[in-house]
Amino acid sequence: MDDKTPRDKHSTDDEDREVHMLRRKILHRFLFVFSIPLAVIISLAVTSYNLSNKVEKIELLQDIILREIFYEKGKSYTQIIKGYEKLEENDFFSPPTASRLASLYFERNIGDDRDHAFNILNKAKKSFTDQWEIYQTLCAFYTLLNKEDDAIKNCEKAIELDPNDHQSYNNAAWIYVHTNNKDINNIDKSLRYAEKAVKLTTWKNIENLDTLAEIYFLKGESEKAIETIKKAEVVLDKKEYYRSQMEKFQSKNAHVNKER
Repeated sequence: MDDKTPRDKHSTDDEDREVHMLRRKILHRFLFVFSIPLAVIISLAVTSYNLSNKVEKIELLQDIILREIFYEKGKSYTQIIKGYEKLEENDFFSPPTASRLASLYFERNIGDDRDHAFNILNKAKKSFTDQWEIYQTLCAFYTLLNKEDDAIKNCEKAIELDPNDHQSYNNAAWIYVHTNNKDINNIDKSLRYAEKAVKLTTWKNIENLDTLAEIYFLKGESEKAIETIKKAEVVLDKKEYYRSQMEKFQSKNAHVNKER
């Protein structure tokens, strides 16, 4: 058949269906067979359904998933960062992928990596206005850097945009109870936020449980602290850190009982 011969509508529809099926097969195969970060899975799953019928974009999707797999095995920052930058170059970027790329630079922390991480997020805020993922990541960064004012500001903004953001609740709770800034310190609000984070993760997130246990301890409720840290110990199969937390709470509790 002459290459210039126009294709009929039925032929085009068949090809569209084939590309759609291929896209779904790739999505199912890589998202359900391999274990990659949940945020990336969600981002790629949502984005994949918005792809135009171009094999190149399907290959970009496949490429980044494979890079995530290799990163999880060997922490190859260069390869995984290159993959996300390729997505950006092809106008295939979103708040979750921007946050993921910024987090990789922040974690690698070589040279001006962390400055670059903040630049990525500030640029993303302009492109994706009022997207909670950007503020959640900034909340986490500033928390790790002990920049409490900036951390609280971004944590609260993330919570405002997504009331189910357990990570921002947990980060804010930790700052509210540990900060030396009297304008921020608020143990009651810290407790509410910590309890919210734990409920949102159905008592199965060890970081959230640890924060809640610590707050109970600081409020003088050692028995609640012990009960809560026991749940974290079970989740993490009795890791040494949580055993030490248990000993601290039990020691305090024993001291209080002796005084009685």
